[in-house]
Amino acid sequence: MSDEMIRTQLRAGRLNRVRQGVYLARDVWPESDAALHVMLARAEQVVNPTAVISHESAAVVWGLPTPGFTPWHASKPSVTLPADGLHGWSGTATRHVAQLPPSDVARDREGYAVTTVARTAIDLAGPLGLPGALAVLDHAARLLITSYVTTPRRSDFASPRLVAAARETLLAAAGRHRSRLTPTVELVVPARESPAESLTAGHLHLAGGMLRSELHRADMGMGITRAHRRQGGGTVLLEAGIEWAREQPSIDWIDLGVFSDNPGAQALYARHGFQVLGRTPDRFRVDGQSLDDISMTLNVARDKE
Repeated sequence: MSDEMIRTQLRAGRLNRVRQGVYLARDVWPESDAALHVMLARAEQVVNPTAVISHESAAVVWGLPTPGFTPWHASKPSVTLPADGLHGWSGTATRHVAQLPPSDVARDREGYAVTTVARTAIDLAGPLGLPGALAVLDHAARLLITSYVTTPRRSDFASPRLVAAARETLLAAAGRHRSRLTPTVELVVPARESPAESLTAGHLHLAGGMLRSELHRADMGMGITRAHRRQGGGTVLLEAGIEWAREQPSIDWIDLGVFSDNPGAQALYARHGFQVLGRTPDRFRVDGQSLDDISMTLNVARDKE
């Protein structure tokens, strides 16, 4: 199509300009912001044939979740290309310079080159840190496991063999950053089904009893995910729960139970004033191991006097 023909089609409203040298028929113009983002990334490939859709744009292609409130498609389109592959100026795209190995490049449904799920997740997770990186990596591992089996079942995402394979695929894409990212990838749990689960560092609940006569006592339960243990999260949660209970005029006591094989938790509760009430031997049996249940309590009514 000649330049004059392009100008005629533009004036007639049958063509839209995507970027310098790239045009698209108006009747196939993307309707969603995400689709528009991908189209702009593909336009970079038209100008730079060696470019590969990557980073945020590849995340849009693969449907990887964002750990924050800003969607990936709100950023500039991203491509990766070798240093000798740059052609033409573009103020609308982010260009990363790298020599991608063939194993890190796939094709999207339209045949455009895009970084693999594993490479995309590694590129995005690297700068994020915990727990944001897990929101991306967990979902990427789910996609990888889905590709390993014909008909994925929920149990597949907890299969030690498949989980190990997904983690290794992610680490293989990390290249020279493998040693730095290994501790994070080892925390990947494909069984987590949403970014909210991946981003959760721990939980705490306080619940009253079923009878009106016992509503002056609250049962406490709490837990910290493995990725966030020994970082002070337990102390933060516990102190927040105690402070909340102290502000409630109807609560005088906090009760809890702790496994006998968890001396760290026992010490944490004791430091915050919990007293041991008793011990129920062989209360639980976990993986063939007998565990006692240690009952502890804290009087928060004294703080209200």
